[in-house]
Amino acid sequence: MRKALVITNYTDETDEDLTGISSAVIKGCTNNTNFIFADNELTELMTANTDFVHKAGLAETGNKASISLKRLRCGP
Repeated sequence: MRKALVITNYTDETDEDLTGISSAVIKGCTNNTNFIFADNELTELMTANTDFVHKAGLAETGNKASISLKRLRCGP
């Protein structure tokens, strides 16, 4: 039997990986009748994804050492 895994820690993911994951979730859930969003969760995810992409684009690129700097410039 296969055990389903959920990613709960994105600390080591790159900006590109994060946007890829969130974009895939958005695509998979859009117009999917298997998911019911009672509180606009999908809309909020889309807004958060757009905001993240914008903020990541304003921040300097780099390795993990840049994460603290990104948080200072872009906010949480």
